[in-house]
Amino acid sequence: MPESVRYRYERHGRRTVTFLLALGVVLLAIAIAAATITMGRITDDTDEVEETLRRQASINRLTTYNEQIAAGRRGFLLQPDPAFTRVVIEASSDYEREQSHLADILEGAADQERRLERITQLNAERSKIIDAMFSDPATAFARARELGFNGDSGVLITQQIRALADEMAKAAEQEAGEDGAKLPRLTIGVVDYDSD
Repeated sequence: MPESVRYRYERHGRRTVTFLLALGVVLLAIAIAAATITMGRITDDTDEVEETLRRQASINRLTTYNEQIAAGRRGFLLQPDPAFTRVVIEASSDYEREQSHLADILEGAADQERRLERITQLNAERSKIIDAMFSDPATAFARARELGFNGDSGVLITQQIRALADEMAKAAEQEAGEDGAKLPRLTIGVVDYDSD
C-alpha cells in the first residue's frame, strides 16, 4: 500500500474515532441531564403525594377528636362524672391543636380553608355549649332531654363538623387520586406478581 493511501486511511480512522468519542461524550451528557431532570420531577411528585397524605391524616385526626368530644359530652350529660369531663377536655385540647395544625398545612387550598374556617366557627359555638354544660350540668341535661338528644345544639354542631370534615376528606381523597397518578413514574421497574 502506498504511503499516501496509508496516511489518508490512518487520518480518516483517527477522525472517525475522534468523531465517535465526541458523539459518546455528547450522548453521555444528554443522558446525565435527562436523569437529573427525571430525579427532580420524582422528588417534586413525591413531595406532593406526601403533602396530600399529611392533609388526609390531619383531617382524619380532627374527625376522631370531634367524635371523642361528642361521646364525652353525651356521657357527661347522662352521668356528670369526672371521667367524662376529662374525656371532653382532653379531646377538645387535641381537637384545637389539630385544627391549628390543619390550618397550617392547608395553606393555598382555598376550598379546604373555607371549610376549615366554618369548622372553626362551629367549634367555637360548641365550646360555649360545653362551658355552659360544665357550669350547670342539670340545666344542660334538662335542655338536651327537652329537645331530644338528636335535636340538641351540641349534637347538631358535631354533625355539621362531621359533614364538613367528610367533604374535606373527599376533596383530599380526590387530590390523592390526582397525585396518585404521578406514582407510576415512581414505581418503574417494580414487578407486581399478585396481579393475575
